[in-house]
Amino acid sequence: MSANELAALLGLAWSRLAIYPAGLAAFALIWLIAQLRPGPRAPARPSAPTPLGYSALASAWLGLALLPLPATAQLSRTADLLVVLALLEWPRLVAIAEARRAPDPATQAAGLRHLTAALNGYPSWILATLALALPGGTLEIATLARAPAAAAPAEVALAHWLGAGAWALALPAMLGAGPFRAEPIVGAARPRWGDPLWLGLWLRAIALVALAALPWVAPAGALEQPLTYDARLVATLIAAPLALAGALWGYDRATAGRPARPWARAYLALDAALLLALLWAAYAQLPRA
Repeated sequence: MSANELAALLGLAWSRLAIYPAGLAAFALIWLIAQLRPGPRAPARPSAPTPLGYSALASAWLGLALLPLPATAQLSRTADLLVVLALLEWPRLVAIAEARRAPDPATQAAGLRHLTAALNGYPSWILATLALALPGGTLEIATLARAPAAAAPAEVALAHWLGAGAWALALPAMLGAGPFRAEPIVGAARPRWGDPLWLGLWLRAIALVALAALPWVAPAGALEQPLTYDARLVATLIAAPLALAGALWGYDRATAGRPARPWARAYLALDAALLLALLWAAYAQLPRA
């Protein structure tokens, strides 16, 4: 998918960028989180925004707008997951690069810790994505969010749900929560509305939590067109993202400051389980003589 194709897609559904999910709703949520988040009210004056910082904001904004979230304006085609993930990871790469170039040794060390957290989370993230893609045989993001068909082999369905769970379990490392926290990554913690990189990182966090919730809300009909609201659907739409965000918040509060090595070993075990599930599911789909 080229940049022109991305622009054409969103040009037909400008409300995705301006209102929901990547517009006013997302920025209001960032403001609310910033008010509730503990930390100093008067952070140090941030450095001047750079072109890379603005590119990080634009990239995360576009990635969030491309998600097939409930009640979003319908696009003429769905985006590939690889394109969306590349857009969402750009702010993190920019933050790490800027932290490593900073003159402050503490910020440089934070950048290294953030890179270490990314390397711990990426294997689980990649294997979980492959597991989610297995039933549909495609990396189109809307297909990944849907549950396997009833006729799918049990091994494939198991791999899909294991991938959905692993996506959620990879969030602490992907977002730098708990023992993987690496603040300060781009200077003072809060709130810095004039810093595009700070906003880009928060938009990325919202998008990753929404992505992790998609496989759990889709079976309730959240991605159907037209959307039909009922009690089950509304409860699922509220409960799934809140449960993920609440679990992430609780994990961050309970494990912040603790050594990350035991959790890195847990990620290795998760990677091994995902790899075995993928191989088992792939073997089950081989044609029988």
